[in-house]
Amino acid sequence: MKRLTVATCLFGLMALTGSIVAQAQDTKPVNFTVRIENVSGSNTQIYSSVGIDGIPVGSTVRRPAMPGEAFDFVIKAKAGDHLSFASMYGQSNDTFVGTNETGIALYDASGKAISGDVSDQVSLWDAGTEVNEPLGKGPNQAPRQGSPDAGTPENGTVQPTAFGGDWPASVADLTKVTLTPQTGDQILVHFENATAKAPVPTPFSPLAYVVHSADQTGVFFKTGEKDRGLGLEHVAEAGNPEDLGAAVAGSAVMNVGLSPGVFVIHSDKQVAPIFKTGEKDRGQGLEAQAEDGSPVALGDA
Repeated sequence: MKRLTVATCLFGLMALTGSIVAQAQDTKPVNFTVRIENVSGSNTQIYSSVGIDGIPVGSTVRRPAMPGEAFDFVIKAKAGDHLSFASMYGQSNDTFVGTNETGIALYDASGKAISGDVSDQVSLWDAGTEVNEPLGKGPNQAPRQGSPDAGTPENGTVQPTAFGGDWPASVADLTKVTLTPQTGDQILVHFENATAKAPVPTPFSPLAYVVHSADQTGVFFKTGEKDRGLGLEHVAEAGNPEDLGAAVAGSAVMNVGLSPGVFVIHSDKQVAPIFKTGEKDRGQGLEAQAEDGSPVALGDA
C-alpha cells in the first residue's frame, strides 16, 4: 500500500491534503496523475468576489508597493457591480487608502463596462483604532514599530483624512486607479502608488478587495462608526489584508493563490513524513512552506 502526502501554502495559511491511498504492488509501480485544484473563493456567496493582491507589477514576491509601483489585479464583474478596496498608508499609524462606502461603479447606466481613470473615487481614511503620531516619524508606525499593536488604542471611529499638510496635496499625489475592461466580464484594475511627490512618500500595503452590488454599501466600514473588528484594523495598522478578506467572505477560504507544493510517496509504515499533529515543526522546511510558500528546503529534506 502506497500513500501520497502533499503540502502547499495558501499565502500564510497552510493547506494540507489528507493522505491519498493508492492501491499498487511494490513490484509493479503505477503512474498516477494528481490534480490539486485551487477552489478558494468558491464558497463566497454574499458578494460577487472577495480577494487580496500583494505582488507589485514587475515583482515576483509579495511585498508593499513603493512610490511609483502598482498592484494590478483582474476581477470579474457584471453590470451594477461596484469595487471596494483598502490598503495601508504605510508611514501612518492607522490610515488606509481606499474607496468610500459605495465603492467604485464598474459599469455605466447603459450597462457598459467603465474604462479609464477612477482615482477621484479613492481617498485616505483614518480607521480610528490607533492614536496618530507625526506622519513618517512615529515609533509606532509600520516601518518602525516593534509589533503590529505597538501604538496607543484610540477607540475612535472611521473618518476621512483631509488632503494637505503632511499628507498628499490631492488625490493626484496619492494614487492613480484605472479600470481596463478585458474579454468577457473581466476588468483589469491598476492601483498605483503616486506618493513620490507627497511630503511623506509611503509604501502601500497589499490590499483586500470586494466586488459587490450597488446596494451592498459599507463592505469594510461606515463613516462615523467604529471599526467592526473584522480585520480593517490589521490592514490600517499593519498592512495585513488576510483577516479582513476572510471575514468579509464569511470564511477563511479566499480567492488567493496556492504555492508550489511538496509531495512524498511513502508506505503505510512510514507515517507523518512532513509533520505530526500536536508536535513542533521539525525544522526541515515546513515553516518556509507554510509562511512563504517556498517548497525547496522541505523538498530537499
